[in-house]
Amino acid sequence: MGWFTMASCAATTHKTQPGDRTLNQRKRLVWIALLVLVMVFIVVWAIDLAQTAQSLRIHLAQVQALPDISLAVPEKAAMGCNLARGLRQDVLRLRRDTGFLIPLVPAFGWLPKVGGDLQSAPRFLEMGDYLTEAGVLTCGVLEPILATLSAGEGNAVALLRLSRQITEQQATLGNAIHAAQRAQQMSQQIKVETLSPSLALRMAVLQKNLPFLNAGLAALPLLPDLLGVERPRTYLIQALNEDELRPAGGFLTGVGEVRLQGGQIISMTFRDSYAVDDYKDP
Repeated sequence: MGWFTMASCAATTHKTQPGDRTLNQRKRLVWIALLVLVMVFIVVWAIDLAQTAQSLRIHLAQVQALPDISLAVPEKAAMGCNLARGLRQDVLRLRRDTGFLIPLVPAFGWLPKVGGDLQSAPRFLEMGDYLTEAGVLTCGVLEPILATLSAGEGNAVALLRLSRQITEQQATLGNAIHAAQRAQQMSQQIKVETLSPSLALRMAVLQKNLPFLNAGLAALPLLPDLLGVERPRTYLIQALNEDELRPAGGFLTGVGEVRLQGGQIISMTFRDSYAVDDYKDP
């Protein structure tokens, strides 16, 4: 009995040794420190994500308020390029902050009202990535021309420089065309009828206009040849009167010939259609 009591006392003494208590306290401190670090990371991540979302909303609102962009008004085109860069940074930050979560988001497609939006979230993010990439690359090609137009050097000089710029930047323009095509492919995979009303409306407008964007970008590499940079080009101009319908669209009232060389009009003549079609005239 005495031996059992002594053994119990020894075991009790062993369990309450100061070294063991210190070790347990250190483990608790380590776990507390890790928990604090995780909480700090979550807070910083949430703040950064909120700032990115706010910046994205502001830039999208500015895009919607932006008037029609035209190279004839270089200031508007420059504003569009600045917005494209801002949106590009927003999308890249959004991909960085949510890349590990995006694959999980479609699992919440069962939620009412926003379920369809969540299911399409990965495609939306990928489409935005390609679309902003196309915008920034295209601006990189066109911005030198905007500077020329802003300096008031004239449309002929701007067209010639645009042609040369396109010729020199074929690789960059090709990447922009590829990115725009990929954006259109992503948009076609999104079912508008499953989206929330406000998002569905915006998506429908985007799906309608993306083909025009792709067509415009695809036509840019042809511009130097069309403007006669390498060799002269001659174009036939037909003036149709839509008030007198014909199979071609209207009565042919006049015919013109325009010759381009080096991006400039070198000759332009117009004749009455009756004179062109007068077989009695030798």
